[in-house]
Amino acid sequence: MNILYSKEKGFLNAEHRYKGLTIVSLLPFVLKTMFILATGIDSFAWYITIPIWISLLVSGIGFPSDNKKWNIAAWISTLMLAIASIVIGYYDYFQWASTKLCFGLLIFFTIIFIIKRFLDNKNTTTTEI
Repeated sequence: MNILYSKEKGFLNAEHRYKGLTIVSLLPFVLKTMFILATGIDSFAWYITIPIWISLLVSGIGFPSDNKKWNIAAWISTLMLAIASIVIGYYDYFQWASTKLCFGLLIFFTIIFIIKRFLDNKNTTTTEI
C-alpha cells in the first residue's frame, strides 16, 4: 500500500492538477516555520503559535484541493484565524499588527481560491468543445 495514494487525486497524489498553486498556497506555512526556527523555540507563546501553524497548513492544502471537504475546512480555518487575530491584535504589543497580517492572508487565500475556480472553469469549457 502506497502512502501517497489517494482515490480523490488529493494533495499527496502525483496526479494532482494544481501543484504550482499548492506550493504557492503553502508559502505562509513555510515562512511561519522558518520564522519559528530562526527566532528560537523559547521566544513563542505556543498556545497561539500552534493553532496558527495548523490553520496555515489546512488553508494551504485545502484551497487548491479538488475535495469539497478540504475546501470547507480551509475556509473555516482561515475565518477562525481572522477572527482570532482581531482579539490577539487588540492586545498585541504593536496594536492591530497581527490583525492586518491576518486579513492580508485572508485576501491571499481568497485570490488563490478564485484562481483555482478560474482554472476549473477553463478546464471544463475546453473539454466540452
